[in-house]
This record gives sequence, structure tokens and C-alpha cells, in this order.
Amino acid sequence: IFSDEINYRVADFIKQTKKVRKIISNNNEVKKIVEKIKSSESGIIFLGWGNYDNSFYEELIKFSQNSNFPIFTDGTSDLRFTSSDHKNIIVNHSAILQSLRLSPDLILQFGNAPTSKIALEFLNKTKADKFVLNKFGDLKDSSKRKAKVVNVEPSEFLKIAKLNDLNSTKRKSFI
Repeated sequence: IFSDEINYRVADFIKQTKKVRKIISNNNEVKKIVEKIKSSESGIIFLGWGNYDNSFYEELIKFSQNSNFPIFTDGTSDLRFTSSDHKNIIVNHSAILQSLRLSPDLILQFGNAPTSKIALEFLNKTKADKFVLNKFGDLKDSSKRKAKVVNVEPSEFLKIAKLNDLNSTKRKSFI
């Protein structure tokens, strides 16, 4: 009986996961996401744990600066321990998410899902379009929130985005 219950739970989880995510894996779709970024009024980048090198972090900071999207670094992210004092790197985002009424229209997630309960609640409640960007096309989110999973090497995504004029002057900074 116990093994049957596990099988049913696994089957239910697989059904829910299939409903939740849409995997995007070609360059045309990546370009569509870049167009969404360009037309976005406000956005946030969530950076969880990932096996990234310093060049990725440098590109991410440039992307953040060009797009005017703040980077909310998770407690598990190595970026929070860098010497960068870039104004768009937000280490204590839980306090911001609790104190402000943020309403971004776009959220990009690199690495694992945030570990903060407050951040996960925010992601579940927001109406923003959400994209999880990783090279394996993994959802990496136990909350099973509705997000589009983009099967792309994160540094490649940033290179494609860099080739486009993200025009952050029209985008408001809400932090």
C-alpha cells in the first residue's frame, strides 16, 4: 500500500509540473523574451545559487544596469559576497518585499529558486511574467509557480540581450 501511495504522489507531481512550466529552447524564443524586456516598464532579477563564474556576474550586473532591473540576490548566491557595490544589487530583498508594494511586469530568475519564504510568497502572488533561465531547462522551484522555463546558457542569454538596445531610460526604477 505504501509504494502505491508514493506512485500516485509522483504521478500527481508530474502532472502538476507539466501544467506549470513551458520549456523554451530556441533562439527565436530567447529573442522574444528580449523584446519583452525592451517593452517592460519594470522588472526584477532573482539570482539564486548557481555554479557561475565572475564573468557571468559582470555580465549580469551590466544587464541589470542597462535594463534598470535590480538584482535580488538570494542568501545562497555568491554575488552577495562580491566586492561590487553596484546600486542594483539588493542583498536584503526580503525587507524590501515586505515594506514596498512592488508590481513589476517581468521577473527573470537565474539559478535556483529563492530560499526566502517572503520572496517565494511574492513570486506566487505577483502577476508579472516570470522566466526561469538555465541551461538544463529545469524549473528549480518547489513552489511550482507559473513560470516559463528557458533552456539557455545564462551567459549566452545575457550576450544576446547585450546585442539589443534595452533602453532603460523609459523604465522606472522602483527600488
